[in-house]
Amino acid sequence: MKLQFKVGNNKKHQVEFTFSKFWGTIKLIVDGNLAAKYNMNFSSDTTYRCKAGEYNVEVKVVQGLLAAAFRKRSYEVYVNGELYKKYDDKGIEVEMEKDL
Repeated sequence: MKLQFKVGNNKKHQVEFTFSKFWGTIKLIVDGNLAAKYNMNFSSDTTYRCKAGEYNVEVKVVQGLLAAAFRKRSYEVYVNGELYKKYDDKGIEVEMEKDL
């Protein structure tokens, strides 16, 4: 699984979130450099964090509790605490609802 997105207004930062189901590792890569590495927590929703320049980036993995390792996951990306993007279990960006 690999998610890619850019953050920033004036200075853009390329962020990659990679998840190896085989090894159970999560990597957050910013501008081609490893920013954080984690072991996957299969038990519940988990948030992974890193810095991209002046921005705090969080990727929340949302999964069911029952047999969590085998359930579909969704991904929510937050930048400085604000929801920025959502992805489905295949890494495809999901259109977010707009406030009226």
